[in-house]
Amino acid sequence: MGEQNVRVEVDEDRRRAFMRALLNEVQVLESMLDGELFERDIRRIGAEQELFLVDSARRPLAVASKALEGLPDPRFTHELAEFNLEANLSPQPLGGDCLSRMENEAHALLAQARDRLKELGGDIVLCGCLPTLKHGDLTIDNMVQVPRYFALNEELRRLRGSDFRFSIKGIDQLDISHENFMLEACNTSFQVHFQVAPDEFAQLYNIAQAVTGPVLAAAVNSPLLFAKRLWQETRISIFEFSVDTRSDAHQARGHLPCALWRSLDRLIRNRNLQGRHRPFSGALGEGIRRRPGGGRGIGSRPGPKSTMPAFRHGLPMESSLLWLVR
Repeated sequence: MGEQNVRVEVDEDRRRAFMRALLNEVQVLESMLDGELFERDIRRIGAEQELFLVDSARRPLAVASKALEGLPDPRFTHELAEFNLEANLSPQPLGGDCLSRMENEAHALLAQARDRLKELGGDIVLCGCLPTLKHGDLTIDNMVQVPRYFALNEELRRLRGSDFRFSIKGIDQLDISHENFMLEACNTSFQVHFQVAPDEFAQLYNIAQAVTGPVLAAAVNSPLLFAKRLWQETRISIFEFSVDTRSDAHQARGHLPCALWRSLDRLIRNRNLQGRHRPFSGALGEGIRRRPGGGRGIGSRPGPKSTMPAFRHGLPMESSLLWLVR
């Protein structure tokens, strides 16, 4: 998706240019919403199925790039690690036998992947966290060699100012310090995407949040990591830690992991479940204000007409409303 025009080494000028481009795209999104340029009369459902690649001992097999060379189907793509693959199911209009069609497509794609892995001496496994995964498997050498992953890793390390530290207590306790963000590669899932109209997004998003808890409770399957018995759904904690940009000092002071989570929390508190909601004024919104010269700056609470435009009408189109797992 998009242009892979990525540089690993970035100076402050390029960071500022990136932020300006990001804000410009947010304004374009607002214009598209105001101009009703998104579909409104149809709902579609789609999904991604992530896979572990394993050898005959059911250990991670780092052959994703080789596997893709023999999988010409464009619905397959790589993930972060060389021992993961992703299969993208085709969007289906929501209704009728759409779920059956998705299931049949998923089985066909999995059969393709399994046949290709057999050629490479391996197999595929569908599970939340691979029980045979070891800490030593999460090296840069096992990361898919694309520039944006290296750039993400360097930027996360720059923001943190230290290694990635991970601690979770279940039946056992796991404490890890890791030098890159490959911890995220411990997770795979079945992710559902739901396309809706902008004016119904808020209500359907709230419903999705309400049902996510029971769905996870019924479908959890990641209790083991690095031979430790942890949470029944350990992936949540893994993901939070692997992309956490807070320094150790900020974590000790109780700072939340990301401005987005503060924003969503405030958004949920400020809206009701009847679909009517106040203008978005969370941390993303309050970080944008008008400068005297008419530009936008970062810093204080918003003044009039300075609410973050992308969220004023609710997010549009293909957002991942549910992270369903099996």
